[in-house]
Amino acid sequence: MMLLGMIWAIFAPLLLLLPIGAMYLVASRIPVLNTRKRKLIFAVPLPVLVVFCIWLSSSMQFDEHCQSIGTPKIFEKRKVDGFFLNDSTANSFGMRYLQEEGFTWMEAKSIYNRTGFTRYEISPTGIKQQEVEKLTATIELKNDFFEDSISSTTRTTIRDVESNKVLAEAGDAYFNGGPARIFLGAWGSSSCNSRMTESGLEKFRQIYHLAKLTLR
Repeated sequence: MMLLGMIWAIFAPLLLLLPIGAMYLVASRIPVLNTRKRKLIFAVPLPVLVVFCIWLSSSMQFDEHCQSIGTPKIFEKRKVDGFFLNDSTANSFGMRYLQEEGFTWMEAKSIYNRTGFTRYEISPTGIKQQEVEKLTATIELKNDFFEDSISSTTRTTIRDVESNKVLAEAGDAYFNGGPARIFLGAWGSSSCNSRMTESGLEKFRQIYHLAKLTLR
């Protein structure tokens, strides 16, 4: 299934040949369109224009969504050795905070006990983990995920557990192409912070390193 998805993502624009072919058949029934060139001039522009207009409408909605997300913001910095990572991927991708970002420990929801937590800590032999009943972290980093018909959005919030004060926040979103994605595949997608521009790359770095920039 993954292979088929990759093939579709790359070659999806070839599906435009279906409506173009249907239009070409219609053109064949019109006497004035009695040459191949005229049939192609009749058959090609309309399907392409319709798909483009549908994509453009969704893209404009996505641009407005990106504007509402704004840029990464750090309101207050703290210096802590660890925090509570409120994220479903804490026990996998979350390990980067210990391996790359310089934190010495991290707490997360336990995958073994629905009401418990797991404490991950750097040790001389690697990362050790221990099941705990209560959190000791004073800071929470929470990732929220939202999805609609045209995009998927990630919002990251760092807050003080006791006061609930927001220390930093950031967000990013991925555009799937909207209703036109069946004909565009990966070619119709984008993100709020495009890695193809220097400003987009810088915002992506700020989001990726938000915990380090705020808490180290």
